[in-house]
This record gives sequence, C-alpha cells and structure tokens, in this order.
Amino acid sequence: MHLTVDGVVHELSAGDTIFLPRGIPHTFRIKSGVARALTLISPSGFERWFQTIGTPAKNFDLPELTGPPSAETLERMKLLAAESGLRIVDNPSGR
Repeated sequence: MHLTVDGVVHELSAGDTIFLPRGIPHTFRIKSGVARALTLISPSGFERWFQTIGTPAKNFDLPELTGPPSAETLERMKLLAAESGLRIVDNPSGR
C-alpha cells in the first residue's frame, strides 16, 4: 500500500504501521491484489463514516473487486463529509 500523508509518500508492507493525524490530507493506493488493514480511531466518532459508506459483511469471504467508487457512493461520501465536518480534497497532498 502506498499512503500519501501531507504530500509525503509512505510505502507500507505487511506489519507496518502509520499515524494519520486529524486534519492532515491523506490518500492511499493498494498496490497488491488484496490489502488488509486494522484502523484504530481516537477519539471515537469517525467510525460512523465507515458504517455509513460501507456495507456490513455477510461472511468472511472477500468481496469481488469492483473498481473505483460509484457515482452514488461518491455522492454519499460528499454528503456525509459535509455532515461530519470533513473535507474531501481533489489534491490530497495538500499542495
């Protein structure tokens, strides 16, 4: 996974960790067929983003890859961002 945080690219492999400070633009790119990540959120509240945007898993099988988010999902993301005080930026490097 390549993670860009405030314009700096970090290449992460299995077992790596990274801190994403609140308010700092970031984005990621999965560079392998599958990536698994554990996200810890503190203070609580941002987990609502994932609950609203995502779909609960029905089993432990990985879903089929579908490509980038649909127009409907992007619209939901924009609405939720506005409600949550988040800002979706076109250039996550912040530059």
